[in-house]
Amino acid sequence: MHVLINLFVALFLLNVAFLSNEYVAHAKEVIACRVMAGFMHYCLLASFTWFAVEAFHLCLQMAKHAITIKHYVIKISVVGW
Repeated sequence: MHVLINLFVALFLLNVAFLSNEYVAHAKEVIACRVMAGFMHYCLLASFTWFAVEAFHLCLQMAKHAITIKHYVIKISVVGW
């Protein structure tokens, strides 16, 4: 459940960045455009990474032998974000 919530948050932030991109472009501020581009790029990479973490999580669940990883949620959160 933790993985899906973070994936949702990453996709939501990507949508917010994409939808607010037009307002920043009309402001004609170079620094604001660069910050928005960086934020949008970060959200896109975070979304792709959370998709990969979800795939890894499903592979672990599908394995016949239960693999226990210490501090699993913290590790996948660091990798995902």
